[in-house]
Amino acid sequence: MELRTRALQVLLIPDPHEKADAARALFDQRDRLALDREAQLQPDAELPGRPERPRLLSVLQVPSRSPFTTQGRAALLHAIAHIEFNAIKACLHIGIKSTRSTPGLINANRIQLRPLQFS
Repeated sequence: MELRTRALQVLLIPDPHEKADAARALFDQRDRLALDREAQLQPDAELPGRPERPRLLSVLQVPSRSPFTTQGRAALLHAIAHIEFNAIKACLHIGIKSTRSTPGLINANRIQLRPLQFS
């Protein structure tokens, strides 16, 4: 399997848990995958893959909550999860965009996805 092709496949996965697992596996395999900068990648679905539910809302449509309430803390953790999910997607997207015309943009060592450690 080619690195950028696999990164595109992972980016298209709509389920967050499956995408995170696949991204971790890609990180573990990155040194063993070939890198073809000339491969022309065409997604067969809308980028980036995201779950159908919950429905995507504008930040203006989401009510404000105090972080000192249970709902507010849940909303804060949800926001952190979005940030992490978007970081995974951004890293994959950078890997996919690497081409012959952007040789310094990526190499296998730049795909470095590591889960956050919460204590």
